[in-house]
Amino acid sequence: MAVDRLIWKIALDFFVLLCVAFPLLGLLLWAEPYHRGYFADDYSLRLPYKQQQQLTVNAAKYVIGRLRPHFFDLCRPIPNSSSPLNELGYIQAYTCSGASAAQLKEMRLSFPSAHASFAMYTAVFFIFYIQVKGKWRGSKLLRHGCQFAALIAAWYVGLSRVVDHMHHWSDVTVGFIVGFAFGAIIFVYVLKPKKYGMPRSWETGPPEMLPQPVMSR
Repeated sequence: MAVDRLIWKIALDFFVLLCVAFPLLGLLLWAEPYHRGYFADDYSLRLPYKQQQQLTVNAAKYVIGRLRPHFFDLCRPIPNSSSPLNELGYIQAYTCSGASAAQLKEMRLSFPSAHASFAMYTAVFFIFYIQVKGKWRGSKLLRHGCQFAALIAAWYVGLSRVVDHMHHWSDVTVGFIVGFAFGAIIFVYVLKPKKYGMPRSWETGPPEMLPQPVMSR
């Protein structure tokens, strides 16, 4: 029956969401990002720390463990001079003398920028949707203006992460690329614009343009 198929589909969707949610929850509660070292003369890590309200984590951040631009200001590292790991100016064995454990964990999650990725994903999906799926009866300039505003908003989010010293410019760039790719992929393979196609001109035109039925003799 149709009701049984609907219940089965909802249960399957819920199971898929759980499969995605549990690994993310595990990363947040138990995983530790890779402890990457630093160069003592790396001035890209000496920017001051600024407070933020949102904590964003994902698998790539934990695997790479890139240090944020405010590393020195937040960590205040004390190198272990007797460690053989600290060679050629690259300090890998050190102890942070400042900040809390949560701040130190967040400090290693710079790459890529999840804010930039999500902002670009949202903008790209919105732009494609109103361009292909929307039956636009108004001004085309207004539609393109809305698309441009969405793109500028995503661009602003990425720039704000650099200005706030939360990410390097390369983190934001990769975040934009990932967001654009996923926005386009989700739109193409979920909404399937090729299956339904662009709205034909007579669908959005005035009533007099609609095709008239052919009377049988």
